[in-house]
Order: sequence, then C-alpha cells, then structure tokens
Amino acid sequence: MPNTKLDEVAIGERIKKIRLQLGFTMEDFGSLIDNASKGNVSNWERGVNIPRYERIRKIALLGGVSPNMVLYGQEKLPLSEDILDKIKNIDLFDFLEINEEVFFKGKKLSQSCKRKIILTLENFIEKKAN
Repeated sequence: MPNTKLDEVAIGERIKKIRLQLGFTMEDFGSLIDNASKGNVSNWERGVNIPRYERIRKIALLGGVSPNMVLYGQEKLPLSEDILDKIKNIDLFDFLEINEEVFFKGKKLSQSCKRKIILTLENFIEKKAN
C-alpha cells in the first residue's frame, strides 16, 4: 500500500527546488504566494510546517507541476487493486464515521464538521424522498 503520509522535510526540499529553479529569493517567492513572509518560506523549506493547500496549489503552478508532486513527489498516488476494490462501493456514512482523518481542500475536518456533513446529507436525502 502506498505511503500517503506527508513528509514535511521532503515537501520543503521540493518547494526550495522550485524556488531556486525560478531564481527567486525567499522574499520574492513569498510575495507570489499570498504575500507569505520570508520566515514562512524558510519554515516551509526546512520542513517546520507545510503551507496550506491553496498555497501548495500556487507553488505547484509556479513550478509547472501538480500539487501532488509538491506534496508527495509524484504526480499520482498509486492505488493497489485491493484498495480500488474497497473504494468502489464505499458508503459515505461509513467513510466519514470510520476515518479519523478526512480532508477537504487540504484541511482536516473535525468530528463535529463530519457530523454536520452527515446530518446535512441525511436531511437532503430525506427531502428528496418526500
């Protein structure tokens, strides 16, 4: 099974490589990424933290790569046949209830947010049935 855990240091190295290939200082690069500070760029490159997903998308765009390339070092994450079989007919309720870490646009959803999604979907489906 592929490892989809984020490696902050490797992400930082890829961000730094993009910045250096473009010939930008940390300050200039940050100004293109939502006016991020030089300190933010330094923290990303050293693996102290990871930029939020919107910033990852901008970095990828500047580097001419996909966000997955910035995050994982490859364009697409390989899925085994076993995983593909399991996700073909997955129940959304089970998915939200069972998985501790569910993300939307790069942000982890809290338990309360997942419960609200479930309730919203239940209400929507109930209204459609009537």
